[in-house]
Amino acid sequence: MKLIDADLFASTVFELSDKRNMTTTTETILDIIKYMATIDAVVVCRCKNCEHSCEIVEMPCFYWCKLFDRPVDDTDYCSCGRESR
Repeated sequence: MKLIDADLFASTVFELSDKRNMTTTTETILDIIKYMATIDAVVVCRCKNCEHSCEIVEMPCFYWCKLFDRPVDDTDYCSCGRESR
């Protein structure tokens, strides 16, 4: 999988269409994707799905991280996160 900047991709397609005063073909779009730089991204495990966390019943959307012994939000993540099975 190649991760690219979707905003940059869209602006590039529109720019080329304007310069050529025509619609951009599928072949041209595939070429743009091929030569676009990739973005630096990694897949993360959110705390709500992590095997190291458990939900705090009194506080919905908050979890307790057993690894770091502290509360975490359901959208938090860290480099130690692992999906629960």
